[in-house]
Amino acid sequence: MSFASQSPDVFIPFVVSVLPAVFLLGVFTVVKLVDIWLECMQHLVGIARIRSHYRSLGPEAAVYFAADNGRWPETQLTPELRRGSQFAYLGTTASMIAFINNVVAGAGVTLLTNALLGGRHAGLAFGCGAVAVVILMTVFLAFQRWRFSGIDQRIFKEKK
Repeated sequence: MSFASQSPDVFIPFVVSVLPAVFLLGVFTVVKLVDIWLECMQHLVGIARIRSHYRSLGPEAAVYFAADNGRWPETQLTPELRRGSQFAYLGTTASMIAFINNVVAGAGVTLLTNALLGGRHAGLAFGCGAVAVVILMTVFLAFQRWRFSGIDQRIFKEKK
């Protein structure tokens, strides 16, 4: 981008073609990361079920596979939820990548706004980019919460 930024005739078409592609790739990555996390949760539930079966095989197995020594979902809370559910949603890998991706989108909005305003209102352009980041992050967190809500119900039913 630094080479292209030296010529406005090259810079604007470059930004308009590259930043949307990078953003779209980021969206695909984030969606896949959410799906991977959901699969991980399902596998942890399966492992807990297997450990529960092993505990029933005898007194020695009950000690060896005790729920207190196991990982979530046998223990009370996931490590993420010990800090609160809001932090848990912000602390996922998908959230971190989504934030970076949304900053890329915000930079694109800033550059586009600045170009449309003739480069005279950099503060306004930056504000538009920041608003875009906040809106996109809110949309992502709502998407992530929606995707996790379906699995949460099944996990808690399996634990009972």
